[in-house]
Amino acid sequence: MNIWLIEPHDPLIFRDGRPFGPTPGIIATSLPFPFPATIAGGVRSHAGKATDGVFTVEDDRLKKLKELSLRGPLLVEFSDEPGQEQHVRWLVPAPADAVLFENKEKQCERVRLSPLSIPTTALTDLEDGLWPVGPFIARFDKPMKTPPGYWYWEEFLVWLRNDDLSSRIVDPSRLGHSGPQREQRVHVGIDSERRTGRDGALFGTSGLEFAIKHNGQMRRLGLAVSVDDTKGFNLLPGLGHLGGEKRIVSWHQSTQPWPECPKALIASILKHKRCRIILLTPTFFAQGYKPEEKFLAKNCSVHITLRSIAIQRPQIISGWDMANTCCKPTVRLAPAGTVLFLELNKDDKDEDIEEWIKQVWMQNLCENEQNENKQMEYDGFGLSVLGTWSSDNGSIATERKEQ
Repeated sequence: MNIWLIEPHDPLIFRDGRPFGPTPGIIATSLPFPFPATIAGGVRSHAGKATDGVFTVEDDRLKKLKELSLRGPLLVEFSDEPGQEQHVRWLVPAPADAVLFENKEKQCERVRLSPLSIPTTALTDLEDGLWPVGPFIARFDKPMKTPPGYWYWEEFLVWLRNDDLSSRIVDPSRLGHSGPQREQRVHVGIDSERRTGRDGALFGTSGLEFAIKHNGQMRRLGLAVSVDDTKGFNLLPGLGHLGGEKRIVSWHQSTQPWPECPKALIASILKHKRCRIILLTPTFFAQGYKPEEKFLAKNCSVHITLRSIAIQRPQIISGWDMANTCCKPTVRLAPAGTVLFLELNKDDKDEDIEEWIKQVWMQNLCENEQNENKQMEYDGFGLSVLGTWSSDNGSIATERKEQ
């Protein structure tokens, strides 16, 4: 797998599916972040070009392009330091088991959500014995209104390792930022005969600006995607197009691989036989928000019990099937940042668990066979990493303490 960096030179438009036509006052609204399928389409279009820049459409070539497997995309921040043009900082979606509060001293406090036991007198509509999640110590204040939507990998790694206790004071500006910002443009419809603007034919577009100001400095953002290099397609560095209106981007091959799973994290999973799966891209589960435990095992000799889920509202995706000239079925996705709390069987062998970790870390976790769109796993849905979950800091289900 090769890592490719996509650096936008214009605000990119990733349409949200709402109708857009020659109606005065209408606005083409962009998604806050592209779906993996959109980036997969851009990668395949770029890979399918011949040396003359023309996309060829032979049947065999199209079939192989569809089999091109991808992972991602992830948000990256380019370095402006001299001699480090290829160096980037990885950013990942904020995990759903972390909540930021502003305390009385105006400090930002990061609180961990953990599985909580259900009192014997309580009733719940959770399925199959799932435990609810919440703060270990009850909170009565409200979360921050605009927490960072993306975390730097260094801060995220601390969260994966579970190094801190139930809460910790953090600096939001060092933790991460909100990612690409929306940019509005107003356009006017043109009369093709007179070549002048038509009266009242104003419309707007909303794109994503990948250059933001953070901590008083301008930061150049981009996208990173891992592409299968075994199908005989060679992506060429240079200029290309991506998204609506064919906005210009640059393609660079990265010298940095995906981050590897830390040895300390593997050792903790082997010791406690518990872990978290955190989704870095949205994914499809046959039961909507909840995956099958058999599927989570990834055909490895491990026995998994799903204990809790920290999840936000579902994301909805559809699209247009160019081959069959019809709409793709609408699908509800578990959003990026979803956290699955798992328990492994205490009798599972360490070597089997280590093999399972390899099958999950920075791999696509998507119940592809249960969905009409069999391409979703190849398109990069369900990119996942692992975090620890131990009883050392009260994370195992327990009665919540009152403040």
